[in-house]
Amino acid sequence: MRSLDHTQFGHVPGLLPDANQRHLLALLVCQDDLAAVSHFSSPADRDAWLATVIESGKTDPRVRDLLPLAYHCLSERGIEVKDKAYLRSLRLAFAGRNHQQADAWSKVVYQLQLAGIDPVMLKGNSLIVDYYDDPTLRPMTDADILVRIEDQGRAGDILQTLGFSKVALDQDTTNPEFEHATPYTRAGREWSDIDLHVHVLSKCHAAEIDQWFFNQLEEYEFYGVKTHRLAPTALLTHLLLHGLRHSSTTPIRWIVDCHHVLHHRADDINWREMLSFAKQHQFTLRLSLALLYLHDEFGSMLPTDVEEHLRWHRPRHFERMETTFLLKRFPEGASLLSRSLYLMRSMSWRACRMRGGWYIPLDFIRVVRHLIAGRSVRTALVRAWRYGKNN
Repeated sequence: MRSLDHTQFGHVPGLLPDANQRHLLALLVCQDDLAAVSHFSSPADRDAWLATVIESGKTDPRVRDLLPLAYHCLSERGIEVKDKAYLRSLRLAFAGRNHQQADAWSKVVYQLQLAGIDPVMLKGNSLIVDYYDDPTLRPMTDADILVRIEDQGRAGDILQTLGFSKVALDQDTTNPEFEHATPYTRAGREWSDIDLHVHVLSKCHAAEIDQWFFNQLEEYEFYGVKTHRLAPTALLTHLLLHGLRHSSTTPIRWIVDCHHVLHHRADDINWREMLSFAKQHQFTLRLSLALLYLHDEFGSMLPTDVEEHLRWHRPRHFERMETTFLLKRFPEGASLLSRSLYLMRSMSWRACRMRGGWYIPLDFIRVVRHLIAGRSVRTALVRAWRYGKNN
């Protein structure tokens, strides 16, 4: 059976960057100066494109968050940029926001540690120190803090005593069997939201998978507080599996984050350990799609044996089915059964991998909960569909 590759997912909206986004990402991650700007026919063409990107960043937060890094990369390459004043002011604004956020979140981490809880910082909060040359180049929108399932209740109580409140959603986000994180916010304090994680991966809540990540931690200092983050192997694995996902707004930040991990800590990545974990839990196809996309599109360096292993990987039927399901891939010329399954998926009947590899239809459970609560069948179906559409 032929393996899937990232070129077969190009038509799926909300999964991979479009052409303009790829041009911006190439500017940020390509080591070769010529490769970074090779798609422009002339400097005038490049300048016109940059003006368009800066203008789009004023309305698109995904692009806006990358503009300080884009300005830094252009300056490093000696490329003059128009509208410097806006880019500088944006970078200063991000610097102030990051400092405000880090101050609030470091206090939360400290209070959790005083209560005997060992928090683990995920995603941007673990990358902003060491992986980026300047913390202002990696804006943060919220804090992703991982705690063990048994500490979830106490951690939530501590957040509430610090002025945070649980975000009211349509589903029960405190049930660790069905949701990987609980969102908290603090009134009157913009950009201080916290996602309290009890599982590392969304839609994959098996205890043995979480334990693999907990076994690969390293200590670091987060704005004056010593805490833990994922070690490079686990960190890259998490960024890849979390980043390559379907969303209503195409995720692009993961590409830059993975590049910085590969650039700064490549020697510390245990590829054998990563591939062994992926094989055991049938993640190899998703990792290969993400890693080979980085390699083929942006020149990210992979060890030769790892690249060959990923290219020659032949996934089992379950692994192909799961990847197609999670990434919403619908190939042309598919059978009627495949089209029916895709239609069900597009209506957001999501599933979540649990202990032992079993799948639980989350939206079906959500419908049942609404029915038990006394709501009509129509209301239950509409609410489950609305939640799934946005997640």
